[in-house]
Order: sequence, then structure tokens, then C-alpha cells
Amino acid sequence: MKTRFDKKYGLYSVLLLAAMLIMMFFSTNAEFNRNVGNVCFVILIYCLVQTFFVVSKKITIYCVAGFALLFEISKSFDWIKNLGLSDCPVFSNLLGATFSFDNIWSYVAGLAMVWLLEFYQDDTRPRKRKFFGF
Repeated sequence: MKTRFDKKYGLYSVLLLAAMLIMMFFSTNAEFNRNVGNVCFVILIYCLVQTFFVVSKKITIYCVAGFALLFEISKSFDWIKNLGLSDCPVFSNLLGATFSFDNIWSYVAGLAMVWLLEFYQDDTRPRKRKFFGF
């Protein structure tokens, strides 16, 4: 796997991280923080991967979706409590302690935004495929 540093995605990553930190410290609505934070989280992961690795954009979106889904499913096994981190409010708030379908929909919304932003000018027409060779 090739590595490189892409300035554009690096700048996006820094801006998203700053926006998430500002939102976390200054917003008082917990549900807004959770949903918008999850959308920003998957976009941040996508931007970080695109910053440092030469990977297809579609493959990156699929891998980030799989990672986010596995991360959310792992919450149903109470891994924060099993690791003994439930007493620390930073970890329980940052990583989330409970499984929620709302989080999955937030991840889907974030990845849909990435897909639309990356491929909105993709003019390539799909190749015609013959149906049973006809």
C-alpha cells in the first residue's frame, strides 16, 4: 500500500476535528452532539485515510462503513465496562457506551454526504452489458 500526504484531505481533517471539538465543548444539546458528531466522525475517518494512503475513494467509503458498523455493534457487548473504562466519563462519552440504531443512521448519513461530495461530477456512463450474450 502506497503512502503519501494529501494537503487537501489533511486540511479537511483538521477543520473537521476543530469543528467537532468546538461542538463538543460549546453545544449543550446532547442529542445534536451525538448525531452530528457521528456524521462528522465517519467523514473524519474517511478524510484521514485519504490524507495518508493511496486508496480508491469507493473502497475507502466501504471500509469506513464497515468499521463504523463494527464499532457500533461492538458497543452492544459492553466493551467499555469490560475494559474498566466506564468510570471515566471522557471515554464513555467519546466512545459511546450503548448501542443505538440512530448512530448507524448517522453513520449512513455521513457516508452518503461523502459519496455525494466525491462523486457528484462523475460523468462516466456505465458500460452496456449484454443480457445472456444478446
